[in-house]
Amino acid sequence: MVERRSPKPRVAGSNPACPAIRMTEGFGDLMIEQLKQFFSEAKAEFKKISWPSTEDIKGSTAVVCLTIFFLMVLLGVYDLIIQKLVMLILK
Repeated sequence: MVERRSPKPRVAGSNPACPAIRMTEGFGDLMIEQLKQFFSEAKAEFKKISWPSTEDIKGSTAVVCLTIFFLMVLLGVYDLIIQKLVMLILK
């Protein structure tokens, strides 16, 4: 019978590298208070943001759509040119 050993024989079982943190009483309350503070600070920061107007958003969206359309047509033309050149070379 063959004896099987792990590569590190001194390591045994599922021994964690660091001990688990014990939950003490009041830990949940502390976590809830920290979450409340986080969300109230996030809400205050959102009020400081200067949001773009609807007209700015419409204008930016139009520029993006036109740019995408232009690049789509340009890449299509390049693809056709390369396709024709490859067909000429392979004939």
